[in-house]
Amino acid sequence: MKRFTGMLPFLLVLAVLFYLPPLVMVSMGIVLLPFLGILLAVCFFCALIYGILRPFGSFVFALLAGLIFLPSAFIFYAGAWVYAIIYALAALIGGVFGTQIVKLRKKPQ
Repeated sequence: MKRFTGMLPFLLVLAVLFYLPPLVMVSMGIVLLPFLGILLAVCFFCALIYGILRPFGSFVFALLAGLIFLPSAFIFYAGAWVYAIIYALAALIGGVFGTQIVKLRKKPQ
């Protein structure tokens, strides 16, 4: 349970970014691709920071990040469920990089 409480702030940031901006945007047409790219970068960096702070939890975090986006894909993005997989992979890569950074810091010289 401690693992999930450590994930909660990062997952909350992702949930706010997945659901709040599409609600306040008037037109999604022009800004959709840059917005999805920004979400990808934020997802990666949240997972990277989580991986640095709590190594070895990246798979569960990535899975939850993808699951959090999945309802948003059908509500706001006309069923673009493939982005849930892309965001989950970005979170997995960020978490693995964060874990590797921790490993390299602890490596004896």
